[in-house]
Amino acid sequence: MPIPGEQPDLAALPPDTSPVKRRLAAQYVREARDRLTSSSGTRPTFDHELLRLYAQNRISASLIILLLVATVGFMSSLWTGVFAAGTWTAAVLVIHAIMITKCRRFLERPMHEVSLSAWRVRFYYSICLTDWRGCSY
Repeated sequence: MPIPGEQPDLAALPPDTSPVKRRLAAQYVREARDRLTSSSGTRPTFDHELLRLYAQNRISASLIILLLVATVGFMSSLWTGVFAAGTWTAAVLVIHAIMITKCRRFLERPMHEVSLSAWRVRFYYSICLTDWRGCSY
């Protein structure tokens, strides 16, 4: 079995009429087409898997993030005042709720219905909104 991403050695296979040789050539062409049509240079299944893992991790860490935001909001209210800390806490909680909703929508859709580039942009901007450093990636 050839290594993914490498061209199989077609000369070492049986004659041109062999179904094995045709199948390997078709597989190689399919993989090359997938890599060329992907915006990131990887296969779409790999891109989908990365986005799926990101969405699952965001959902699974949701409770911890809520506790962290509540703790930081409470502690900062002692220093900056209740209004400023409450405004920040409310804004972060709204952004977090929107992000969790988007992650659940992504996970509910079948792979063939998902536009990977659109979802990648949505997740990127959610990181920009929640990351204190901004969009510096």
